[in-house]
Amino acid sequence: MTSDTDPHRIPAIDARLIDLSIPDQPPDQNAFLIEDIGTQFRIVPSQGNSCGVRYWEKLGRSFEGILRESFGEHARLKPATLRRGQVHPRIWRNGQSVTPIDNNYRCKMLDRELQAARPRIVAFHRIQRQLLDVFDYVTPCKENEPTFGAAIQQLLSIASIEVETLLREAYRLNCPTKLERSSITDWHKLAGPMRLKEWRAKLEHFSDFGDLAPFDNWSESAAPKWWTANNKLKHDVSLSQSANLGAVVNAVCAVRILLEAQFGSGIHDILPDAGLSTLQIAYEPDWTVEEMYFHPLPGNEIAHVPALG
Repeated sequence: MTSDTDPHRIPAIDARLIDLSIPDQPPDQNAFLIEDIGTQFRIVPSQGNSCGVRYWEKLGRSFEGILRESFGEHARLKPATLRRGQVHPRIWRNGQSVTPIDNNYRCKMLDRELQAARPRIVAFHRIQRQLLDVFDYVTPCKENEPTFGAAIQQLLSIASIEVETLLREAYRLNCPTKLERSSITDWHKLAGPMRLKEWRAKLEHFSDFGDLAPFDNWSESAAPKWWTANNKLKHDVSLSQSANLGAVVNAVCAVRILLEAQFGSGIHDILPDAGLSTLQIAYEPDWTVEEMYFHPLPGNEIAHVPALG
């Protein structure tokens, strides 16, 4: 029995995720949220389409009973990490996310996110222009990775500062203690929730470099190699050889990845074209059902929940 009532302001007492596990379907198409809201169960469809929310009277039935009636025996219940409308601030996740999707299934940025992203977009555009200047005198290819010089080292420093800015802000928003000072060691705590090791970026016009994973060697005890190269250069100019073309390309890729990992795939549509130094996202994590965000129902606001609580 379904209900025409829309008690969207009633808080969910309990929530579970349904994974339909349909082969060859993206996880967000397999994800449904079932919520206990007093006398009813509420089933929220994939993609957060509020018009498709269904309400079922309990009538003594359990989650499992509703599940079998609605989806058959092949559906599985999983715990919901976040409730409907809850998101980790500045941590975007593919599939169901806080980024609205239009009729063409293109992700668009919310106005408030766009405001926060705008200065970071300007900074990244400047970095890409400087990278293009570097390409004027050294061809970006694997055999030239060891090349170093003043322009390369200056750009490595600028890109590292931008990475620091992005990570520090995300850490501040996701750390309940809101430490005034934080470092690369603290920021590593974001690597798990953001799944940074899995992200890949590439130079669109120079395939010789392949897909680059600037965070893949980041651990609790060791910073990324390009980050270490920049730090060594700051303290001892004789160590300048490690601050080379390979390091700077990885550092710029790190900025590009963080922009998308924090603001969503809609960032791609508003980044200015950079010609030969244009960077693309080559791979982003395949988020599991448990990691997804579900849009709030109409009349409710998105709630930020720190990932490092």
